[in-house]
Order: sequence, then structure tokens, then C-alpha cells
Amino acid sequence: MTKSILLLCLVVVLAVLVVFYPFLPGQYDASAVALSMSTQVAGWIGLVLLTPIGMVWLVHELRRRAALVRREPATDRGRAFAIAACVASVAVAGGAAAIAVEESGFALAIILLSLWGAIVARCLRSTRAGDGGTQRLRFVPLYLTLLPGLIVLVRVAFVEQAAQWSRNRVIAACESYIADIEAYRVAHGRYPDSVASLNPDYPTRTVGVDRFRYEPAGDTYNVWFEHVSPRFDVNEIVMFNPRDEQQATSHDADILQFSLERLNQTRGYFAVHETGTPHWKVFLFD
Repeated sequence: MTKSILLLCLVVVLAVLVVFYPFLPGQYDASAVALSMSTQVAGWIGLVLLTPIGMVWLVHELRRRAALVRREPATDRGRAFAIAACVASVAVAGGAAAIAVEESGFALAIILLSLWGAIVARCLRSTRAGDGGTQRLRFVPLYLTLLPGLIVLVRVAFVEQAAQWSRNRVIAACESYIADIEAYRVAHGRYPDSVASLNPDYPTRTVGVDRFRYEPAGDTYNVWFEHVSPRFDVNEIVMFNPRDEQQATSHDADILQFSLERLNQTRGYFAVHETGTPHWKVFLFD
């Protein structure tokens, strides 16, 4: 009993850490966003499909155990509930894998599906093992009931704060990058034409942000980075311009093919917000 509860707590903590992994301080990890998004999608789908099964299964187990204590006959339907949960988990695994493909590629999706397959196979083996097998499944309804809900609850409660904390950290980390750009202007009388390079030497200090990007803009410049949005359907660009003249664009083809007048009408973002730090703005794209 104690071991199973501790294992449940460990799984919940690990799942929550994965959800917030892109916002944590550290070296950039290319898989962070995909892992986080996949876990969040699994949590939401699991809340809709697996949690109801887990709740009904849990009630059934409690009633069955109460009947056994009273030495009354009790039917064990754990096998049926386990099979139902395995069937419903197809949607959970499929949703998580689809997000993994979109954000990272097929490799992560294959890993996630393999993990899901191993769990389902073990569960199905237990359902065929008679009473001993169903005994090994007695804590599964607790997992199904609590795990998706806790993932979603913690995500909804804290993701906005985590995103702001992360965004402010990256902005602070960019100070040395901007300072060196300004030092270049003092030394050469102009801003650099490009800072394109193979290796980024100015770390973002955040797991989910890869590097800072620079672009000249007339006689000034923009510095920007892509940040993980707390919303599934939104892409977030955070941009600095010393004159507050920054503009972000959704597609590079628009910049190359459209006139400036048309480009300003089709930038692609639906909202712009201040960050609380001078000269920094957040552009939101759907």
C-alpha cells in the first residue's frame, strides 16, 4: 500500500516536472517543448477518457472490498475495467504521439508509443493471470482517477506564472548580448549587419529557449527569441528594439514578396503585450 502511494506521488511529481520543463532554468534541450506538450495533451485527454473509468473502477473496488469484509459474495470486474482503460488509452497515446511528431519528429513519438505499448501489454497480461493478476491491478484505478486531474490542475494553476518567470529570466540573460551589440556600434559607428553564427555564445539560461536572434531594422535593430506560450494554440515571439519600433512576422515569404504596406497588414500576430521590461514586447501568433 505505502509503496504504491509513494510510486503514485513520484509519477505525479515527474509528470509535473515534465510539463514545466521548458520553463526551468538550465541548458537548452531540444526535446523539452515536445515532452511538455505531449504530457499536457495526455493529461487533458486522460481527464476526459481515463478518469471516469478510474472513478467507476475505484468505487467498484471499494464496494467489493466492503462486501468481502462482511463475508458477502462480490463480483470482481477489475478485468473488464482494465480492458476498457487500455482501449481508452489509445486516444491518450495517439494524442501525445501526434504532438510529439509536430513539435519534435517521429523519434520521440515512437519512444512514447513504445512506452505506452509496454504499459498496456503488462496490464493485459495481468488481466489474463486470474485473481493474482487482478490483485496487481488494484491500485490502477487510483492512478487513473488522480494522475490526469493533478497534471491538468497544476498546469492550469501555475503555467502563467511559470511562463512569466521564464520569460523574465531570458530577457535578463539577453542583457549581455544587447550590451555587446551597443559596444559594436560604439566601436564601428554602426550596428552589425548580421550576427549569424554556428554556435551561440550567449546562453538563454532556460531549457525551452534555444538562442537569441538579431536582425537590423533600418538604422536600429531587433533582438528576439521564441518563447513557449502557456497556451496550446499560440506561438510567442519576445522582441527587443531600443526605439520600441519592433515588428514580428509570421512567414518569411511575406517579407520577401510583399510591399511594406501590405506586409504591415498581414504580419500574422493577433496581439502585442508589454513585458514589463523597457523596450521588450511579446507578439502572439495563432
